[in-house]
Amino acid sequence: MKKRLFSLVLALVLIIPISFGLFGCDEVEENAPTVLENNFAMIGNTTYATLQEAVNAVPKDGTETTIKLVGNARGGGVKVNENESTTEFQNIVFDFGGNTYYMNNQTVGSTGTETNGFQLLKGGVVKFKNGKLENMPTGAKIMLQNYSDLTLENFTVDNSKSITVDKETAGTTKDQVYGQYAVSNNYGSLTLKGDTNILARRDHVAFDLWYGLKSSYSAGLSVNIGEDFTGHVDGIIEYGKGSYNNDGWQNLTALTIAGGEFTNFKIVASSTNSLDGANIKIKGGTYNLAENYTFPEQFLEEGYTAQKNSTTNVYSVSRSQA
Repeated sequence: MKKRLFSLVLALVLIIPISFGLFGCDEVEENAPTVLENNFAMIGNTTYATLQEAVNAVPKDGTETTIKLVGNARGGGVKVNENESTTEFQNIVFDFGGNTYYMNNQTVGSTGTETNGFQLLKGGVVKFKNGKLENMPTGAKIMLQNYSDLTLENFTVDNSKSITVDKETAGTTKDQVYGQYAVSNNYGSLTLKGDTNILARRDHVAFDLWYGLKSSYSAGLSVNIGEDFTGHVDGIIEYGKGSYNNDGWQNLTALTIAGGEFTNFKIVASSTNSLDGANIKIKGGTYNLAENYTFPEQFLEEGYTAQKNSTTNVYSVSRSQA
């Protein structure tokens, strides 16, 4: 009996490693994308260890400068500093070349609130194109914090894998909520073009418009989603204002949507009564509504209507028939 038991155990010991090979464990590792940890950014023929080092090398004379991501990479946050004047500013194109940048927890931001993946400060011109920015589960709380003139073209910002870490595990006084905002706009502009995708964490914010963080941002901000936007926004849109008081601030806080696909769609106020008189114009796109949310017809551009699909909760916006 002991011999038979020994033989059976020996057979299992031999079979299990072979089975792992047969069922593809080695193959998964072989096919997993290589992720670079340094020396992944290029300007022209010059290689930089990190995206931040590349940004620091961009001239401040308004010359458009392309920073290329040479492969899938993992790294920390990036800060584009505030620019001094309309003639002294950085004009940066991040061309990811079809690659993904995985955001770790080495975030950036103002002193004491270093929670951003990328902080794009006032006066800069920034474009992200041809790739993906993906938040690690405990990476940034805000993936793109925008005060610049920002364009996303054929580009994905993905917060969908973010998680919450309870305060006991985190060793902090409150729970740590990652992926709160995919794109947060406090000044300047955001333009979405082509097959761009903004993917929020479930029940969190895809993008916001937040006016009046302080008086130096009183000129306002805009989010522009034109007919050439063919991509997808998944998540909540927030609209509101900060402590700086400016009567008629809504006129300086403009959201226009003319195309694209929106899922889990909901527009919410991020400050008291901020949707009263909100400068929001919807004149295109399809909308799969968040649960228990009614399509906001008050934001339809004059001359446009929203038609609900007879079998789904999807609305399509188009010009009214004469």
